Amino acid sequence: MTVMSNRICRVGGSGRNKGVTLLELIVALFILGLAILPLITSFGQSYALSTKQIEQETALKIAEAAGSKLMAVRFEDLNKPPVAIDIPFDVETADGISSGKIALSGSPANGAGSLDIGRMNYKIGVAVTRDFEGDNTNPKALSFQYYKDPVSAGVGPLPSYVATYACSDDFLRIDIVVRYGNPPQSISLTTYRGDLKR
Repeated sequence: MTVMSNRICRVGGSGRNKGVTLLELIVALFILGLAILPLITSFGQSYALSTKQIEQETALKIAEAAGSKLMAVRFEDLNKPPVAIDIPFDVETADGISSGKIALSGSPANGAGSLDIGRMNYKIGVAVTRDFEGDNTNPKALSFQYYKDPVSAGVGPLPSYVATYACSDDFLRIDIVVRYGNPPQSISLTTYRGDLKR
Protein backbone atom coordinates (compact mmCIF):
# COMPACT_ATOMS: atom_id res chain seq x y z
CA MET A 1 0.00 0.00 0.00
CA THR A 2 1.30 3.41 -0.96
CA VAL A 3 0.95 6.22 1.53
CA MET A 4 0.49 9.70 0.03
CA SER A 5 2.21 12.65 1.61
CA ASN A 6 3.12 16.14 0.46
CA ARG A 7 5.50 14.63 -2.11
CA ILE A 8 4.82 13.75 -5.71
CA CYS A 9 5.39 10.01 -5.61
CA ARG A 10 6.62 7.52 -8.08
CA VAL A 11 5.47 3.93 -7.73
CA GLY A 12 8.21 1.35 -7.64
CA GLY A 13 11.70 1.26 -6.27
CA SER A 14 12.47 0.42 -2.67
CA GLY A 15 9.14 1.62 -1.37
CA ARG A 16 10.42 4.95 -0.08
CA ASN A 17 8.68 8.13 -1.19
CA LYS A 18 10.68 9.53 -4.11
CA GLY A 19 9.91 12.82 -5.89
CA VAL A 20 9.86 16.58 -5.59
CA THR A 21 7.92 18.73 -3.17
CA LEU A 22 5.78 21.58 -4.40
CA LEU A 23 8.14 24.05 -2.71
CA GLU A 24 11.14 22.61 -4.58
CA LEU A 25 9.21 22.86 -7.86
CA ILE A 26 8.33 26.54 -7.23
CA VAL A 27 11.95 27.39 -6.33
CA ALA A 28 13.20 25.67 -9.51
CA LEU A 29 10.71 27.58 -11.66
CA PHE A 30 11.73 30.85 -9.97
CA ILE A 31 15.43 30.21 -10.70
CA LEU A 32 14.60 29.26 -14.28
CA GLY A 33 12.55 32.47 -14.63
CA LEU A 34 15.48 34.55 -13.37
CA ALA A 35 17.71 32.95 -16.00
CA ILE A 36 15.23 33.46 -18.86
CA LEU A 37 14.15 37.04 -17.98
CA PRO A 38 17.33 38.75 -19.32
CA LEU A 39 17.01 36.72 -22.51
CA ILE A 40 13.43 37.92 -23.05
CA THR A 41 14.47 41.52 -22.31
CA SER A 42 17.32 41.32 -24.83
CA PHE A 43 14.89 40.14 -27.53
CA GLY A 44 12.77 43.25 -26.96
CA GLN A 45 15.80 45.53 -27.08
CA SER A 46 17.09 43.85 -30.24
CA TYR A 47 13.71 44.32 -31.91
CA ALA A 48 13.62 48.01 -30.95
CA LEU A 49 17.15 48.58 -32.28
CA SER A 50 16.50 46.76 -35.54
CA THR A 51 13.24 48.69 -36.04
CA LYS A 52 15.09 51.98 -35.44
CA GLN A 53 17.78 50.96 -37.94
CA ILE A 54 15.18 49.99 -40.57
CA GLU A 55 13.40 53.35 -40.14
CA GLN A 56 16.72 55.21 -40.48
CA GLU A 57 17.71 53.25 -43.60
CA THR A 58 14.27 53.86 -45.11
CA ALA A 59 14.61 57.61 -44.44
CA LEU A 60 18.01 57.57 -46.14
CA LYS A 61 16.54 55.71 -49.15
CA ILE A 62 13.78 58.33 -49.38
CA ALA A 63 16.32 61.18 -49.27
CA GLU A 64 18.45 59.49 -51.95
CA ALA A 65 15.43 58.78 -54.17
CA ALA A 66 14.23 62.38 -53.85
CA GLY A 67 17.76 63.66 -54.54
CA SER A 68 18.10 61.47 -57.63
CA LYS A 69 14.78 62.68 -58.96
CA LEU A 70 15.68 66.33 -58.28
CA MET A 71 18.95 65.84 -60.15
CA ALA A 72 16.99 64.50 -63.15
CA VAL A 73 14.40 67.30 -63.51
CA ARG A 74 15.02 70.31 -65.72
CA PHE A 75 17.46 72.79 -64.19
CA GLU A 76 14.95 75.62 -64.69
CA ASP A 77 12.37 73.75 -62.59
CA LEU A 78 14.73 74.03 -59.61
CA ASN A 79 16.28 77.42 -60.28
CA LYS A 80 13.43 79.57 -61.60
CA PRO A 81 10.27 77.50 -62.06
CA PRO A 82 7.51 79.37 -63.92
CA VAL A 83 4.80 77.69 -61.81
CA ALA A 84 4.56 75.35 -58.83
CA ILE A 85 5.36 71.76 -59.84
CA ASP A 86 4.93 68.30 -58.34
CA ILE A 87 7.88 65.92 -58.63
CA PRO A 88 6.87 62.25 -58.26
CA PHE A 89 9.41 59.67 -57.07
CA ASP A 90 9.52 56.00 -56.06
CA VAL A 91 11.26 54.30 -53.15
CA GLU A 92 11.95 50.57 -53.12
CA THR A 93 11.77 48.95 -49.68
CA ALA A 94 11.43 45.40 -48.39
CA ASP A 95 7.63 45.87 -48.49
CA GLY A 96 7.67 46.85 -52.18
CA ILE A 97 7.70 50.12 -54.08
CA SER A 98 6.18 53.20 -52.45
CA SER A 99 5.38 56.33 -54.42
CA GLY A 100 5.55 59.89 -53.15
CA LYS A 101 5.73 63.42 -54.49
CA ILE A 102 7.38 66.70 -53.61
CA ALA A 103 5.54 69.95 -54.31
CA LEU A 104 8.03 72.66 -55.36
CA SER A 105 7.46 76.39 -55.73
CA GLY A 106 9.41 79.63 -55.49
CA SER A 107 12.62 80.88 -57.06
CA PRO A 108 14.78 78.98 -56.32
CA ALA A 109 12.41 76.15 -55.59
CA ASN A 110 11.54 74.98 -52.09
CA GLY A 111 9.04 72.32 -51.20
CA ALA A 112 7.73 69.50 -49.10
CA GLY A 113 6.11 66.13 -49.37
CA SER A 114 5.33 63.07 -47.32
CA LEU A 115 5.37 59.33 -47.74
CA ASP A 116 3.79 56.56 -45.66
CA ILE A 117 5.67 53.28 -45.49
CA GLY A 118 4.22 50.71 -43.14
CA ARG A 119 3.11 52.49 -39.99
CA MET A 120 5.69 55.28 -40.34
CA ASN A 121 5.09 58.68 -41.92
CA TYR A 122 8.16 60.30 -43.49
CA LYS A 123 8.06 64.07 -44.08
CA ILE A 124 10.35 65.40 -46.80
CA GLY A 125 11.62 68.96 -46.98
CA VAL A 126 13.58 70.40 -49.92
CA ALA A 127 15.43 73.72 -49.97
CA VAL A 128 17.24 74.89 -53.11
CA THR A 129 19.77 77.69 -52.68
CA ARG A 130 21.79 79.53 -55.34
CA ASP A 131 25.36 79.20 -54.08
CA PHE A 132 26.62 81.01 -57.15
CA GLU A 133 24.59 83.35 -59.31
CA GLY A 134 26.10 83.29 -62.75
CA ASP A 135 26.02 85.79 -65.50
CA ASN A 136 27.02 84.35 -68.87
CA THR A 137 28.37 87.75 -69.93
CA ASN A 138 30.71 87.76 -66.92
CA PRO A 139 34.12 86.17 -67.67
CA LYS A 140 34.48 85.19 -64.00
CA ALA A 141 32.68 81.88 -63.86
CA LEU A 142 32.60 79.59 -60.88
CA SER A 143 35.28 77.00 -61.63
CA PHE A 144 36.49 73.82 -60.03
CA GLN A 145 39.74 72.01 -60.66
CA TYR A 146 40.36 68.41 -59.69
CA TYR A 147 43.84 67.25 -58.71
CA LYS A 148 45.40 63.89 -58.09
CA ASP A 149 46.30 63.21 -54.48
CA PRO A 150 50.06 64.02 -54.35
CA VAL A 151 50.66 61.67 -51.40
CA SER A 152 49.16 58.57 -53.01
CA ALA A 153 50.64 59.45 -56.41
CA GLY A 154 54.13 59.52 -54.84
CA VAL A 155 55.04 62.90 -56.27
CA GLY A 156 56.35 65.96 -54.49
CA PRO A 157 54.65 69.19 -55.56
CA LEU A 158 51.02 69.20 -56.65
CA PRO A 159 50.74 68.19 -60.32
CA SER A 160 48.65 70.06 -62.83
CA TYR A 161 44.92 69.49 -62.59
CA VAL A 162 43.29 66.43 -64.04
CA ALA A 163 39.92 67.95 -64.89
CA THR A 164 38.12 71.26 -64.64
CA TYR A 165 34.54 72.43 -64.55
CA ALA A 166 33.41 76.00 -65.14
CA CYS A 167 29.88 77.15 -64.42
CA SER A 168 28.99 80.48 -65.93
CA ASP A 169 25.35 80.01 -64.96
CA ASP A 170 23.73 79.54 -61.57
CA PHE A 171 25.08 76.83 -59.28
CA LEU A 172 22.53 75.31 -56.89
CA ARG A 173 22.78 73.60 -53.53
CA ILE A 174 19.92 71.15 -52.87
CA ASP A 175 19.26 70.31 -49.21
CA ILE A 176 16.91 67.39 -48.51
CA VAL A 177 15.70 66.62 -44.98
CA VAL A 178 13.57 63.58 -44.12
CA ARG A 179 11.87 63.65 -40.69
CA TYR A 180 10.37 60.56 -39.09
CA GLY A 181 9.67 58.78 -35.82
CA ASN A 182 8.58 59.57 -32.32
CA PRO A 183 10.62 61.23 -30.85
CA PRO A 184 11.33 63.05 -34.12
CA GLN A 185 14.55 62.19 -35.91
CA SER A 186 15.90 63.35 -39.25
CA ILE A 187 18.26 62.48 -42.07
CA SER A 188 19.87 65.29 -44.09
CA LEU A 189 21.36 65.03 -47.55
CA THR A 190 23.01 67.82 -49.56
CA THR A 191 23.95 67.75 -53.22
CA TYR A 192 24.93 70.36 -55.80
CA ARG A 193 23.81 70.99 -59.34
CA GLY A 194 25.00 73.24 -62.11
CA ASP A 195 23.34 73.94 -65.42
CA LEU A 196 25.19 71.64 -67.79
CA LYS A 197 23.31 72.50 -70.98
CA ARG A 198 26.23 74.52 -72.42
